[in-house]
Parts: sequence; C-alpha cells; structure tokens
Amino acid sequence: MKDKYNGLSTEEQLKRYKKENKTLLVSAIICSIVIVVISILFFVYELDNTISVGFLVLLPFSWWIGYYIPKKENDKKIKELER
Repeated sequence: MKDKYNGLSTEEQLKRYKKENKTLLVSAIICSIVIVVISILFFVYELDNTISVGFLVLLPFSWWIGYYIPKKENDKKIKELER
C-alpha cells in the first residue's frame, strides 16, 4: 500500500495517522447507527424483514472491512514511525 504522508515530517505523519484512526472510528459509528435505524424502520413498517436482518448480519463484516483493517494498517505505520 502506498504511503500517503511520505513527504511529511515524522511528527506530522504520526498526527495524521492518529487523526485518521479517529475519523475511521467516528465514520464507522455513524454508518452503524444509520444501518441499525434503517433496519428498525424496515421492521416497524413491515416492509421486508429479510433485508433488515441481512443488514444487521452484515454489520460486523462492515466494521471489519471498513474500520479494523485500515486501523490495523495505520497502527502498523505508527509503530514503524515511533521507532
């Protein structure tokens, strides 16, 4: 994976990676809330329970792909920069 902040100083790279980790967490939480609300609305209005259950089942995979993997890469880069 290409290093986005390669031209910056070490301190600035650390700040950006840590800020990116926080941004990932906030966006994952917001997306999770939206998915849960949509699923609840599908249940309440009795539209299609299969779709709402599907959304809820796929939510952990969404967290894994959208949050844990990028955070793991950023943490690895932070450890390399702190050495």
